[in-house]
Amino acid sequence: MLQHCGPLGLVRRRIGTPPKPLEQQRVGNGPSPKHQPGRTGLLQHPVAVGGGALPIPLPRADLGQVVAQVQVAEGKATFQKLEATSPDLELACEGLVVTLQPRLAYSPIFGRARLKLGDGFWQKSGTSGLRAAVEANLAPARGRDGSYWFQITGTLLSPQPRLAAP
Repeated sequence: MLQHCGPLGLVRRRIGTPPKPLEQQRVGNGPSPKHQPGRTGLLQHPVAVGGGALPIPLPRADLGQVVAQVQVAEGKATFQKLEATSPDLELACEGLVVTLQPRLAYSPIFGRARLKLGDGFWQKSGTSGLRAAVEANLAPARGRDGSYWFQITGTLLSPQPRLAAP
């Protein structure tokens, strides 16, 4: 089963009964996520970002296996590790913190992300002509290893990535 989440067209595979849409999800059994301390590790099924219309249309990108380690304490979920690796891209987050709210979708998010587009992404149909434009627009955020850095703010339902210095 595939589930569509959020404005970037995030699609994830799940087995079993369909989960509630992100807008309807709650933290724990009640309205107070601040009293739900704990630690969890997660290895999720393959994930993909569906093609979307940002300033330019982008093709679907395979995220591969997503690995996350989260510490939940005092009403905050702190990601010690959030990584995705595939032939299309490498994604890693640093200092990613979610301030938990009763409605999970509206929980504020803050952190940094590093994105490196792989050869697999650029070999897809429709991307070869976009490479120069994408690289030019993301140039201020380019690191020495060819990855791009972003500051992530907003909410879980609507994250707002902005270019950041490496």
